[in-house]
Amino acid sequence: MTALKLKWLKQSQEKPYNLKPKNGHQQRALFVAKYAAYSATMIVISIFVILSIVSAIQSGTNYGDSCKDRSDPACYAKCNPIDTTACMLPYPSSYYLVADSSTETGYRVSFDPSTLPITKRGAHINPLHWNDLDGFSTTAPLLFNLPDVTNDTMIPWWNLELYSASNVSSVLINTKTGARVPHWVEIDRVDAQWPMIIMQPAVSLEFNTRYVVGIRRMTNSKGEVIPATPGMQVLIGKSTSDDDMSQSYNTDIFPVLSAQGQCDYL
Repeated sequence: MTALKLKWLKQSQEKPYNLKPKNGHQQRALFVAKYAAYSATMIVISIFVILSIVSAIQSGTNYGDSCKDRSDPACYAKCNPIDTTACMLPYPSSYYLVADSSTETGYRVSFDPSTLPITKRGAHINPLHWNDLDGFSTTAPLLFNLPDVTNDTMIPWWNLELYSASNVSSVLINTKTGARVPHWVEIDRVDAQWPMIIMQPAVSLEFNTRYVVGIRRMTNSKGEVIPATPGMQVLIGKSTSDDDMSQSYNTDIFPVLSAQGQCDYL
């Protein structure tokens, strides 16, 4: 059997199978087979391309591909009224948390599909992965914006001990302990027309803990004290019974700031 098998293999190698037609019928049959295979391949490719285009169109519709002007407020939704210079400022904020008993913290991040920034392509960043989290990073900076702000009264990174001073312009408070967190504040000038203020904690924040940020008496290029944002001024004038946001600030935030001995960290 071995000899026969080897002989068969040798013959197979010597006479490879080929599709060369021997007559007109075979030639036509081979042409039809090749054409059918080519047509099937092109149909599969066309379907793939069409599905890809449809998917891209749907994605763009869901996340704001129609927004050409990234500064247009109409392109955003569920924006924090405290800082209207950008939809998701100040960041992070409990404004973007919802109650969720299934998580460790009891909360879950909840960004609207039209809340996050718009890319140069005109589409919002997809919040899918953020909305799976039970809170914000313990090491990330805190971001906000004030018009025409200067760094004259900010805590510099080379003088961190100022964070505990009584007249300091910024505080970051652990609501469990009431202690201030050392930090520094600086201006990100990547976009000269829209500078971002960065508060950077000097130590990692604690997990499953709420923090309160207070800002006061920062100055503009004329040396003038920048007033509280219009959204904050509205909140200051409201009571706990006005709405959920007013209740949260009057119950959980303003008292924490007042406990620092000053009431103007607003």
